[in-house]
Amino acid sequence: MAFLAPNPAARDYDLNFDGWVGDYQDPSTYLDPFNAESGFYLKIFGLDAKEDQELIKSLGLDTYTKLLKEADAENKDVAKRYEKYAEAQAWMIDNSLVMSAMSNGGTASVTKVTPFTRAYSLVGIKGDGNNYKYMRLQKDPVTKKQFDEAKAKWEEESKKAIEKSQKEFKNHVK
Repeated sequence: MAFLAPNPAARDYDLNFDGWVGDYQDPSTYLDPFNAESGFYLKIFGLDAKEDQELIKSLGLDTYTKLLKEADAENKDVAKRYEKYAEAQAWMIDNSLVMSAMSNGGTASVTKVTPFTRAYSLVGIKGDGNNYKYMRLQKDPVTKKQFDEAKAKWEEESKKAIEKSQKEFKNHVK
């Protein structure tokens, strides 16, 4: 099994199906795995950061890593930081080293899970769709109308909860 390969050279295959879920809410959690100096995907590509410098450079991963470092160095302006990470992501997409085959929640589906009844998070294990806490099932499949109504209600409740939290936070931090 390639997954258990003892070193990058033993991972000599042309196609890999793999997945990644972000650990925290910052673009670096999705882009750093491809860093040419320390990213864990190097091994999956069959590359060693020290031994394969020429190949890494020929793929342009050194350029990508430079973009990552520039983005990571921006720690005062979040908008600028995200723009810099967007440049790195665009480089990755334009150079087609990775081809996305699927996205959690990004594909059409038929479900009987009542909309917005399960735990939700943009990152971590509660955002992967496999968390069943609070989830309610219904007899019939969810319709678009039902989903849209539930989404509007959820967005309004979320907005109110965020506003309340921000008010409480203002009074808490001095």
